[in-house]
Amino acid sequence: MPKKKKSAPAESGKKKATEQATSEKQTKERPMLRAIRVTPELLDAAKEYKKASGKSFYALGLEAITERLVKEGFLKEPKA
Repeated sequence: MPKKKKSAPAESGKKKATEQATSEKQTKERPMLRAIRVTPELLDAAKEYKKASGKSFYALGLEAITERLVKEGFLKEPKA
């Protein structure tokens, strides 16, 4: 008796649409997180700064990169 091939579940299209909507929602609400290499000293200093000011290491990086790209002419100044 031949075996039947299993077909893909009917929900696969729904999952893809839901995942895409979720990823779009996340990028609109907050920036994507990217990893960078840092020295242990820099990381320790960033942790101390976070404790003192409440501003995260990632927010500092985003500001610094944005400022540099605007200065170099690769990015338009973001609306505040």
